[in-house]
Amino acid sequence: MTENIRQILAHINADLDAHPLTGAALIGDGGGMVLFKTLYATHFNTEYEKFEQDINDLVQYSFDSPSPNFCYGKAGVHWLFHFLCHRLDLIDEAQLADICIDHEALAGLCLYEMARGNYDALFGAIGVARGLVFPSVEGKETLNEKILTTLLANNDGVSNMSCSFDFKTYVQEPDIVDLGLAHGLASILKYSLECYTANIATDKARMLAANIVTFLKSQVNTAGKYTFGYEVVAGEPLKNGGRLAWCYSDLSTAYILLQYGRLFHDEEITNWAVTIIRQCSEMTASDDTTLKDACFCHGSAGIAYLFMKANQIHPCTEFKNAADYWIGQTVAAAVPGEGLGGYTMYTKEDGFIAKPSLLEGSTGVGLVLLSYLTGDYSWDYCVMLQ
Repeated sequence: MTENIRQILAHINADLDAHPLTGAALIGDGGGMVLFKTLYATHFNTEYEKFEQDINDLVQYSFDSPSPNFCYGKAGVHWLFHFLCHRLDLIDEAQLADICIDHEALAGLCLYEMARGNYDALFGAIGVARGLVFPSVEGKETLNEKILTTLLANNDGVSNMSCSFDFKTYVQEPDIVDLGLAHGLASILKYSLECYTANIATDKARMLAANIVTFLKSQVNTAGKYTFGYEVVAGEPLKNGGRLAWCYSDLSTAYILLQYGRLFHDEEITNWAVTIIRQCSEMTASDDTTLKDACFCHGSAGIAYLFMKANQIHPCTEFKNAADYWIGQTVAAAVPGEGLGGYTMYTKEDGFIAKPSLLEGSTGVGLVLLSYLTGDYSWDYCVMLQ
């Protein structure tokens, strides 16, 4: 399988190299493509001939972007340039400072999103805070402590929890609590662990994390196949919905719970998380009818990556075997000559189409296969799995 993966990676790299950058989006297209192509060139000692051009284009797209968010806007690009500077040494500190000069404006927009209840990790305040590159530690600590204070006031672990945000009306949905990693409580839990690890308002960060874990323990669905559904609706019984995916439900939520258990030496939560992930490891592609492609967000590549990471921090045969199985499913999904690097992704509107994006396209598949081959997980802060 190793040689098949090498060939697929070469095809993805070639097709992405020929695909124009159309925006700054880290999770959407341009930024993610640069991330993959840079890591590919690093590991395979190939020439990234368009690096300077792509970087210049990204800088311009970022400056022109009206969006502050992590997924499609400035915050995600800020993180990418920080990664290129401090992890890969491809741009220097002076360039980084010039590129990320608008950090104060972004911090203001972050607090604005918090004030209207948009805590979203991809499209809201948490994502902006995670992507910001500050010139001083004090600036980072101040912003994140303000966010933690607000989140702690809105998450008591019982009934007062962070509500979902409707991106069509741009208001909170007061009776709905999203449980997922992409947009919900699992991402807030992850953010609190990051703040604690970074020694930012540790008492607040730990209390927030504990409150979310308490709430998640009260939302276990014992009747369905999955432990966690997509959301909790006030006044309604727990729903049976769930899926194997990065974005929602058991696998990604349990992975963050595993990180919580290990960080705070909580054996009960660690064992609970391992049990849930083990249950997920017994599932195959035929067990989940929502699985339609190989993408990172809700396809086989993201599932494989979560098992790879779970096995990294809690080694066990079941996790390793599950990672190998889902990588095999991802490799088998490639059709030479189709899409980008052999991959097309399913959309309700258009069926299977070529997509370059990190979350829903060939870039994300490429990053997962690259990690499987090289053991390099350095990039996954951008998907909240570091």
